[in-house]
Amino acid sequence: MIPYRDENEAQRRAIVTATIIGLNVFTWLVVQGAGADFPLAKSVCEIGLIPGQFTERILPRSANIKRVFVDSSTTPVTFWVGSNHGVSIIELEALD
Repeated sequence: MIPYRDENEAQRRAIVTATIIGLNVFTWLVVQGAGADFPLAKSVCEIGLIPGQFTERILPRSANIKRVFVDSSTTPVTFWVGSNHGVSIIELEALD
C-alpha cells in the first residue's frame, strides 16, 4: 500500500506543491487543449525536444483506425498515426 499520510503531521500547507500542480493543470488545459488531438499534437511538435511538423489528412468517411506506422525509408523517419476521433490520418515528421 502507498501511504497517503505521515505520522509526522505537517505544520504548514503545501503551497509550493499545490502551485506546481496548478501550473501543470493550467498548461495541460491551455497549451495542450486538455488532450484534444489537434492541440496536443501541435504542442508536442512545436514545444517538444525534437521540433516536428504534422499534416492531418481527413478521411472521406468514418473508419476504425488504430494503427501506427513508422516509415523508416525516409530521412528523417516519418510516423503515420490513425485517429478514430477526428476520422483522419496524421503524418508526423521531425524537422532538420
